[in-house]
Amino acid sequence: MAADDRKFIMLTDYLHEPVIHYDRDCKRTYLNPAAIKLIGEPAKDLQGKTPSSLRPSSVALQHYQEKIRGVIETGTDIEFDFFLDRLPDGPNVHTKVLRIHAVPELDSDNNVVGALAIAHDITALKLSEKRLRALIENHPDHITRFDQHARYSYVSPSFTALFGIEESSLLGKTLLESDLIATPAERKKIHHAILQTLEQETACTIESHWPHDRVIELRLVQEKDAIGEVSGVLCILRDITQQKQSEKAMLTLNRSLRLLSSCNQMLIHAENEQHLLNDICQLVIESGGYPLAWVGYPNYGTYQPLRIAAMAGQKLTKTIALEQQTPEISLAVKAFQSERVEIIQDYPNAARLSNLGDLASQEGLLSCIALPLKVAKQTIGVITIYASRTYAFSAEEVTLLDELANDLAFGIQSLRIRAEHRDAETKLEYLAHHDPLTGLPNRLLLRKRFEQFIHQANKREYGLAMLFLDMDNFKEINDSFGHAIGDALLKEVVRRLERMLSEACMLSREGGDEFVLLINNAQASDIVTQTAQQILNAMQEPFEVSGNTLHASFSIGISLYPSDGKDFETLRKNADAALYLAKDCGRNTYRFFVTQMNADAQKRMRIQTDLHTALKNNEFLLHYQPQIRLSDGRISGIEALIRWQNADGQMLSPSEFIPIAEQSGLIIQMGQWVLREACRQLAAWHQQGQTQLVVAVNLSSHQFRYGNIVETISSALNDFGLPPQCLELELTESILIQDTESVISTLHTLKHIGVKLAIDDFGTGYSSLSYLKRLSVDKLKIDKSFIRDLHKDQDSAEIVRAIIQLGHILQLTVIAEGVETEQQLAFLTDSHCDEIQGYLFSRPVAAEHIPEILARIGMTA
Repeated sequence: MAADDRKFIMLTDYLHEPVIHYDRDCKRTYLNPAAIKLIGEPAKDLQGKTPSSLRPSSVALQHYQEKIRGVIETGTDIEFDFFLDRLPDGPNVHTKVLRIHAVPELDSDNNVVGALAIAHDITALKLSEKRLRALIENHPDHITRFDQHARYSYVSPSFTALFGIEESSLLGKTLLESDLIATPAERKKIHHAILQTLEQETACTIESHWPHDRVIELRLVQEKDAIGEVSGVLCILRDITQQKQSEKAMLTLNRSLRLLSSCNQMLIHAENEQHLLNDICQLVIESGGYPLAWVGYPNYGTYQPLRIAAMAGQKLTKTIALEQQTPEISLAVKAFQSERVEIIQDYPNAARLSNLGDLASQEGLLSCIALPLKVAKQTIGVITIYASRTYAFSAEEVTLLDELANDLAFGIQSLRIRAEHRDAETKLEYLAHHDPLTGLPNRLLLRKRFEQFIHQANKREYGLAMLFLDMDNFKEINDSFGHAIGDALLKEVVRRLERMLSEACMLSREGGDEFVLLINNAQASDIVTQTAQQILNAMQEPFEVSGNTLHASFSIGISLYPSDGKDFETLRKNADAALYLAKDCGRNTYRFFVTQMNADAQKRMRIQTDLHTALKNNEFLLHYQPQIRLSDGRISGIEALIRWQNADGQMLSPSEFIPIAEQSGLIIQMGQWVLREACRQLAAWHQQGQTQLVVAVNLSSHQFRYGNIVETISSALNDFGLPPQCLELELTESILIQDTESVISTLHTLKHIGVKLAIDDFGTGYSSLSYLKRLSVDKLKIDKSFIRDLHKDQDSAEIVRAIIQLGHILQLTVIAEGVETEQQLAFLTDSHCDEIQGYLFSRPVAAEHIPEILARIGMTA
């Protein structure tokens, strides 16, 4: 063996890479230990043999042998990968991948005499490459590489599949040369980013908008080779279209949620319906980001079913104007009529008329939603919202906007109910201080103004005059022409008086044909005299009422402050006394109060004296009038009414002796008799089996304030063994206007005992509406003056409805007295009045007739 051969063998024996030498016949002449170990056969079985002789059936070994033979025959180097399968390696058998580098062996004449093959085990490298390729091909992102000249050097299969591009059409080209990628502007932007990444080590991320509304995110990273030189740019692409759409939808949804929250806050604090509609539309624009919103309300009886109640944004655009002119194409009208949410996601292209679509496009109204405003299955309007992009209303946003519409409808309905209640309270508050027929202040308001005038008079040291006016012969006018003509005459008289009275005067109606006039700043009696004479003169001209020529005149009584009295009641009493004197002097005149009055005053004194005798001689008796519950037509209670049959057998009306009894204080003793007699009779009826019967007894203000009323009632109930709930106390107007806190305390005590409380003659202006909520009453009794002409007088009808509504709001039973006709009954039934009392069912009758009425009509269980 030559020395060179020995050196070669010694050198290769220590190499870790397998080395094999082949002669010209492709037979092995030498294998180093690494090669022997790789093949796994004894050296003696390998030398002198060709590669394929190891396993003649192996295609891989035949291919390997062909490669070695090619080197020997051509004398050129070659490098190739060789896959060895099922090679023994200890206890396991596995596949190896070898990278073979084969070179020819030349003699001194440069003739090929053999070949030398050196093997490198690249199994691990190949496995890594395989795994990397599998990762790239199955990754949701798309991978491309660009070389140093920004040309495509690699594109992942997913990239070509996503965009439908052949790999060959991209490799070797820059983005600027790839017409199938993105748009020209986007290609230029991405190409510029690639060049920047080649120059800078900093990675960058850009978003690119591609055709078909795709949004692509590109991550560009600089790549370097083994020695640190820039070799290209790795580009990772991700389709984030859905993510962007979700983000946009979420932003819109959050905006809608904020809009809904703001609208609800607005609904909580809303006080006015029109302001609410304006504010909601404006909020939809400002918080919702929509260009136009409007609310439509029904416009019944016209060609256009909806009218614009509120609008915000672009105001009355040409699109809206055209929809208003042609309601058959209006989405809002469709939603109103169908009572469903209606949506057009591409408004210009879906418009029923081409010119409407053109207008919508020009004005940026690209999608539209119309939401009905429904309350209790009734559509009360529509809110219509326009968006500046197509398909702006996702399912989630539609749900939120529909909730907004429902909340708005509820808010509108709540405001309307509150407005109705306010109107009812306003009407009743007006009623509490004004006469419903003439609109003049009533006694309650007169008292309040009197106190103000007195305060001013005391402060400035001037006088005050009270004129009590009573129309002469008014009863004859009512009897001859009817109450409707009489009422119309009263209105005309008031109008004439108001025209001639100065601002220092306050005219009020006491009731019927009686009026009271206060003259403020009456420093001299001639001012009062002049005013009284002007009133008389004003009545000289006749009145034309419904084709009838009527004449009116006044008798006037006058009292002066402070000479004739220093409080309201004293002045009124003295003016009333002077009025009687004026009547006795022939009427149509006036008289000032004097200490000694006329014979009428003496008559009142006689009645007062006779009242004392009547109490001693038991000349009083009670009549009873049933009260009927409208729900079942049965008796709910009876009212006890006092009558006086004097020693001469004459039956006197309560209106003749009750006022005198109140002035004299005899009303207290008289009221105690009425209470005990009513309880005695009720106990007798209870013993007869009418245990559910309730009796109502009237209380005067004097009896309430000075008659030790709580002890009186308790004693009567105990003495006759009656349950307190069978007694109902009807309170007169005077009870409620003086010493309010004491009144409320007493009423609460009575309520605690268990008796029922009712306000009598409600609506005449004497019952203070402001105290109703504080009083523990059970029932409101509508005065018969309103019931009498409610089928003729619209004002009376409206007042009755308002009283019933207020009573029900306060959870009180409402009873109407003075019901005499079927028309009145029908009206009260339709107005949901609870109970009635009047001649239609029964006049007040003596106690012995009540059992027969109970048997005929029956009691409410």
